Amino acid sequence: MEVRNGVAEFSPQPAGAQCALRVVPEVPVPEASVLREPVRFQLSAAPGSLGDWRTALHLPHHSGVVEYETEVEGTGAQAWLDLGYVRGTAQVWVDGHDAGVRLWHPFRFDLQGPWGPGRHRLRVRVTNTLGAHYEIGRPTSLVGKGQGAGGLFGPVRLQESASSR
Repeated sequence: MEVRNGVAEFSPQPAGAQCALRVVPEVPVPEASVLREPVRFQLSAAPGSLGDWRTALHLPHHSGVVEYETEVEGTGAQAWLDLGYVRGTAQVWVDGHDAGVRLWHPFRFDLQGPWGPGRHRLRVRVTNTLGAHYEIGRPTSLVGKGQGAGGLFGPVRLQESASSR
């Protein structure tokens, strides 16, 4: 770890790594005055697998967003992306163009517009609920069994029609 201008930089860590920061003030201050602003983490892209974020991505308390990206080859035929089972909401982009948002099943997207022959970058953003936070990070009887799950479980299928447009 290296600290410069009040910023601590760590080399990339594997999924599941833990970080502990100890703040030692230069002068005595009340506890609430030690941090002048929220602690922020900048994360980098890393390979991951489909499934429940608590286990598949080692994010047991995560309530928020995870994005999945990949490149695929298109033939130019009309195409659909079916995400299968998603625990949360999903938004899809093709080459930076918004293909839509789905709040519930079916998580199927018509990839009109930028779709054509050649390589395409697909980005899927899944947003879960506060269930994981309240189930594990702050137990409460208001979260039922299984409500802490979040993620893209799949199977994910890209389908193209037999004929081109």
